[in-house]
Amino acid sequence: MKMIGIVNPKVLMFINLLLHAMISLVVVHYGMRITEKLSDRTTALRAGSFLALLWILPFVSVRNLVEIAAAPLLVYGTWLILKSEGRRNFLFSGMVIGLSVSFRYQVGVFAIGMGASVKPLIDQAIGNEVAFFEIDCQFLPAILAERA
Repeated sequence: MKMIGIVNPKVLMFINLLLHAMISLVVVHYGMRITEKLSDRTTALRAGSFLALLWILPFVSVRNLVEIAAAPLLVYGTWLILKSEGRRNFLFSGMVIGLSVSFRYQVGVFAIGMGASVKPLIDQAIGNEVAFFEIDCQFLPAILAERA
């Protein structure tokens, strides 16, 4: 920011809070889309209203918390999985959710649950060639422990 002449800490913090507030709107938008996909438009409007108007999300979204920075990526990755238009979406959503996990590793619990719940969708979209990779990954810890 020094390059463009902004050095006042209050202005820098205002820009930071504004950026966090805009990014938190991703949660509201994709939360509504996820709800509309799983339910109907009326429920999606209610969910969007709750996400936007309840005090906790707007209040903590402008605080510089890692947990809140991971939330938009989780919601966007979940939307990509639910949209499920093929192999590319699953790969990209895995990368987006993985980036979210890199922000806050406890978010991995959500990622594991999401992966387990959409396994039939992945098998249907990708096919059976993944099964051999899954079997190899299941036995990898045992092989590594044996060599140690």
